[in-house]
Amino acid sequence: MSEGIRRVIERFPHFEAIIRELSETHMGFGVLCHEYERINLEIGNLDQQVDLHAYDEARNLHRRRLALEEELVGLMETNLRTSL
Repeated sequence: MSEGIRRVIERFPHFEAIIRELSETHMGFGVLCHEYERINLEIGNLDQQVDLHAYDEARNLHRRRLALEEELVGLMETNLRTSL
């Protein structure tokens, strides 16, 4: 299991079974999880910096992470509905 998948499970533990299923059956889901992990790592690196550029970049990454979370949850909820 990739770090991206682990990170998404940590963030959305109530969707763990769906996350595991999607990670094996939906290629795009894995790509989104990888991007989610990459953004989280970048945010962690930028949060340690104190300059204005880092602040602006971190703010943009936080917005991108929120959009990714919404997209991931949308995929998980859709998969949950179709598997019932």
